[in-house]
Amino acid sequence: MAELTPKQEKFCQRYIETGNATQAYRDSYDCENMKSETINNKAYELLQKGEITARLDELRQHHQDRHDATVDEMVANLQEAYEIAKMNANPNAMISAINAKAKILGLDKSSRADIRLKELEAQIKQLEIDKIKSEMADDSDNEITINVVRAKNE
Repeated sequence: MAELTPKQEKFCQRYIETGNATQAYRDSYDCENMKSETINNKAYELLQKGEITARLDELRQHHQDRHDATVDEMVANLQEAYEIAKMNANPNAMISAINAKAKILGLDKSSRADIRLKELEAQIKQLEIDKIKSEMADDSDNEITINVVRAKNE
């Protein structure tokens, strides 16, 4: 790949950050005495150069790789948090971990994910009820009534 000038490299970096070629050109070059139309044309011309498009592809791939690693790490951490919450019989923390994981994976708006989440929430609530019942089992004179109220997901 041909070596880019410092201004071309800055253009590429700013284009990746903003997604706007005209703004990237303004940030990278002296445009004080240029008309808007000229700036637009110059930015377009840069985007047509092979070395610029190659560099943009490299930067996009780098950002995608970083994004994938970050998402994978976050999902693994949330799974670990879920497992710890489950071991400690902490249903609220379990639900929080499930919700966060679904959101990261883009499943928070999916109807299938909503159904699965509700199933898991019901299982967690049942665990909570079972835990309370077992704690109270020693004292058989007390009567326990538990009402489970579900909030609507928006």
